Amino acid sequence: MKATTYELGGRAKPFPWLETALALYRTEVSDDIFSVSPTGTIGLFFQNVGTTRRQGLELSVRGTWRTWLDGWVNYTYTEATFQDDFLLATPRLTPGCEAPPCTQRVRKGNVLPLIPRHRLNAGIDYHAINWLTLSLGTTFASAQFFRGDEANEEKPLDSYVVVRAGLGVRWKRLAGYLWINNLLNAQYETFGTFAPNAKRPGNPIEPFLTPAPPINVIAGLSYQF
Repeated sequence: MKATTYELGGRAKPFPWLETALALYRTEVSDDIFSVSPTGTIGLFFQNVGTTRRQGLELSVRGTWRTWLDGWVNYTYTEATFQDDFLLATPRLTPGCEAPPCTQRVRKGNVLPLIPRHRLNAGIDYHAINWLTLSLGTTFASAQFFRGDEANEEKPLDSYVVVRAGLGVRWKRLAGYLWINNLLNAQYETFGTFAPNAKRPGNPIEPFLTPAPPINVIAGLSYQF
């Protein structure tokens, strides 16, 4: 496997309170090695799949209002595609195949699984007083194809939005933080593949999803010597 990357970027500060950065990139991977799971979750083998391409842009904007409010937005556009036509094993059932591993026809331009085309992170930090910061942030990820659906024939994972909130405190050498992740308790999946369902007669091959964590709290405390 050999990867060649081209990248062009720049930074600008059009106003004293605003910073921006933009990067364009393309990575060409020849003889890419692709992992394939013949039973969905048990066992892996690897297969060369010719050329793949990942290209896109990364944009970041950060602003500061006086000394008490910071805001930022990071956006990533990723176009990850196969650049050759070939046959690839898949754990899902395909026409004419009644038991895995089956074969799927991947065509030039098909999208690589589990890579969202659009991803956005945004947030604000409010410095209420010199030792306390309140934060609010969100993450958006667009739809993603399942692992095992390199041919892009099945319904993809849904896009999702996650909100988080937190606070940070600092007093002399002591610092602490508290984060509430998935503040709105959104239900979404971060991974999808195909696997046999042992709880049903005949162990039929079905979509297998990994749910994201529900609302959860993370806290920490540190002391600098």
